[in-house]
Parts: sequence; structure tokens; C-alpha cells
Amino acid sequence: MEQLLFNIFFWGVFVGGGTVFVIICFVMAIKQYKRDMAKKKDTKMNDTVSFEPEFTTITRKVTVVDQTCCVKTIGINTPKTIKEFAVVFQAETG
Repeated sequence: MEQLLFNIFFWGVFVGGGTVFVIICFVMAIKQYKRDMAKKKDTKMNDTVSFEPEFTTITRKVTVVDQTCCVKTIGINTPKTIKEFAVVFQAETG
């Protein structure tokens, strides 16, 4: 009887401990994978060329001739509404 209880206890601890060990290793592997992907994404973003335009400020004296605004709806299944603004200027030189 004691041998049976010892075997049940031994194999229960062995299998239960092994299961917990595998689960912990699996969770740690997932966390490491997420960290690696975040680092890879950061380095990829740093390596890409920035496509944002560089703005320069030009100062001129102008007169506003006309202003208009409109709203466009683009799309059928998932329509999007876009606001467009236009301003027409006339410089001092014509």
C-alpha cells in the first residue's frame, strides 16, 4: 500500500511539475518573441527614409481673391467624407 501511494505521489509531482515547467517555458518564449518583434519593428522604422516633406516659409503680401469649400463622399460599402478647402490668392505683382 505504501509503495502504491509513493508511486502515485512521485508520478503526480513528476508529471505536474513537468507540466508547469513546460507552461512557464512556453509563456517566456512568447514574451521573448514579442520583445524581438518590437525591436525588429523599431529598427525597421529607424532604417526607413522619412517621406515627410520639409516645409520652407515664404513671406509675401497677397490678397485673397476667392474661397471655397466642399465635402466629398468616397466609397460605397464604407463611405468616407472628405472636406476640401481652396483659397485663391493674388500677389502684388499680379
